[in-house]
Amino acid sequence: MPLPDPAAPGPPPAAATGTSAGPATPNVGPADETVRPDDTPRPSVQVPQAAPSPPTGPVPCTDAMIEVRAETGQPTYPSGARPELRLVVTNVSGQPCVRDLDGAQQEIAVWSGDGATKLWSSNDCSNPSSDDLRTLVPGQPVAFAVTWTGLASEPGCAGERTRVGPGGYRVLARLDRVVSDPAPLLMS
Repeated sequence: MPLPDPAAPGPPPAAATGTSAGPATPNVGPADETVRPDDTPRPSVQVPQAAPSPPTGPVPCTDAMIEVRAETGQPTYPSGARPELRLVVTNVSGQPCVRDLDGAQQEIAVWSGDGATKLWSSNDCSNPSSDDLRTLVPGQPVAFAVTWTGLASEPGCAGERTRVGPGGYRVLARLDRVVSDPAPLLMS
């Protein structure tokens, strides 16, 4: 319904309908109908900002929040023995965090003493994938151990598996992209 023309003769719109909502408004000229900014001073009210809510649980562990170490059960094993090798993950941040410690992302490897040749990997003949989502508490290590047969291996368990001889070796551990420093292993 179009708005009535205020300059047109006749009763105000409220009177035309037969109802009255109050006193009639006087006729106003076109200059009074111009929309203009309301510069009436008003008190300013500051709306308080809500504080950000704290996280509801542990945050995901970034690579920078964890440390990976390689360990051996003992520093020296007799030739032909089955050394125990460990991958140890520790949250080095100041807050609990969550990380998937999936077996497919873990690797323990034995390298030659000079670090030039990988002789064995826990993933060569077995690469178990399993969801293992854990909350890592700061400073509390989580360890995974494997008993190495002392036999060399290749990816896919291809080739002949021969026993490594006496000598000094390096053990490295990896969780996804985080790799440990080498741990010494002596086979006598």
